[in-house]
Amino acid sequence: MIRYLGFLIAIALAFWVYHDAKRRGKTPGKALAWAAGILFLWIVFFPLWLLTRPKQVVGERDSEHMGACPNCGGYVDRWASFCPHCGHRLS
Repeated sequence: MIRYLGFLIAIALAFWVYHDAKRRGKTPGKALAWAAGILFLWIVFFPLWLLTRPKQVVGERDSEHMGACPNCGGYVDRWASFCPHCGHRLS
């Protein structure tokens, strides 16, 4: 029974991190990568996620000033010259 406790914790944290990453503007691929890292080595990746995750939730930003990067799909400021997620030059 105790063996499965760590696995259940990892599954719960991976699920939460996946949804949290998507809410904070990460692409589904990056969110899935974080969730996979947490699923396999949660004791290392969960603190890393908490330290490096974006501070603002995408929905909290002013939506009329936000757009999507044509390269990666991440949320960017409409007046930005480069995408902060992938570095793609924006026109």
